[in-house]
Amino acid sequence: MGPRLGDVPGLFLLCAALFTACGRIGYDPTDLGTPEASLPGTGGRSSDDASPGTGGELREAAADQVAPIPDASSDSSVTDGPSPPRDVSPPPAEASLPEASAESGVPVCGGATTWSFSFDSDPTLADSNGDGVLDWVMRNATTFPLAELSSGVWRSETRIVLDSRPLDDFSGRTVVDVRMGSATVPPSGRGAVFWVNLNEGSATFSALFVSLSLETDGTQTLTLFGKPDNVTETPLATVSGLSPGLKAIHLDVDPVALTVALTVEGVGHGTHAIPLTGAPNGDRFATLLAWDGIAEFDSVRIVRCPAP
Repeated sequence: MGPRLGDVPGLFLLCAALFTACGRIGYDPTDLGTPEASLPGTGGRSSDDASPGTGGELREAAADQVAPIPDASSDSSVTDGPSPPRDVSPPPAEASLPEASAESGVPVCGGATTWSFSFDSDPTLADSNGDGVLDWVMRNATTFPLAELSSGVWRSETRIVLDSRPLDDFSGRTVVDVRMGSATVPPSGRGAVFWVNLNEGSATFSALFVSLSLETDGTQTLTLFGKPDNVTETPLATVSGLSPGLKAIHLDVDPVALTVALTVEGVGHGTHAIPLTGAPNGDRFATLLAWDGIAEFDSVRIVRCPAP
């Protein structure tokens, strides 16, 4: 998914081949384009799979594989005009990333795997849990754009796709806290996105993702999506009228019961059934990306308890 590779014929043909041959978890090369044609593709991808690959859509065929993303400079990807003011003062760490406790909603479980990062440095060099494996890799670039980091906020303008490592089936209770926001109006309706594929080690996996999109009136709309048939992205919950800027999103996922509880800015928005997507694929990771337009991220934490 990433910006198109210029006008070089050889590279263009390479991108086209990869685009059609691979999908991506959470989103495929095509999953990032227009609704359907560029949204995460099948199996965790958008129906545009031409977006995130099958099953989670942003297939990991290879960590360094190119995943085409609509050109950020394209009129179909980013709207013109100044972006609305954004929240540039991140809240205290404890506010966005609460400590594990029954009250905070962060699971207290032995043997949990944790990914945690605040965007004050290159995420691809971080090993926050000390397991000897770097926590994040870029799917569609070789070097993280440090120029997009400022005051602990990653303002993603080049469609860099970050995937978590090590690979994980996400088959145990998974709690996600992410602060992100959409900075430009995305024509596709997908802006700042967090994506995860659940139960990749089972006969059938489930793709789940949440998107924040800036609206023309300056508000943001959050939509929680599932993929019931490995192709169609189905809204599970929608929260509209959110103010511009970074928003704290909390997901409490039960991959066994296939339910997800959604909390936005401390306000609960119900527990929702997660549909089955299809046969598992290689997209065994969580993903952060600016699907369409410009998106901002300032913190993410994923806590995955052992499978029951």
